[in-house]
Amino acid sequence: MSGGQPAERRLVWVQAGGKLRPGIALRVWEDGTVLVAFVAFGTGTHRPELTPEIVPLHSAEAKALDLTKTTYFYANNVCRQRVEDIQWTDRLCPPGLFLRLRRKVGF
Repeated sequence: MSGGQPAERRLVWVQAGGKLRPGIALRVWEDGTVLVAFVAFGTGTHRPELTPEIVPLHSAEAKALDLTKTTYFYANNVCRQRVEDIQWTDRLCPPGLFLRLRRKVGF
């Protein structure tokens, strides 16, 4: 773990699909004796057949998250990981994007 403390709305970095990807911690909870997080992660690949939540490169949301390219969040791009396996940052996801991502994945 590096950077910020585990918490909802935090920008995180997770290993997914063989790459380190930006994500947003949508939920953090204790599962037995292990602290875990449910993360929606982004990709730079646009898949027109799906309906992503798009964060355009020069948008206020991208700047708040320090993203370096347009990022697409898909409903199936989620993972559940132990908090110690996640790179945590001090950056918080803007509230509107956080709520849209939670709705997209069914929270």
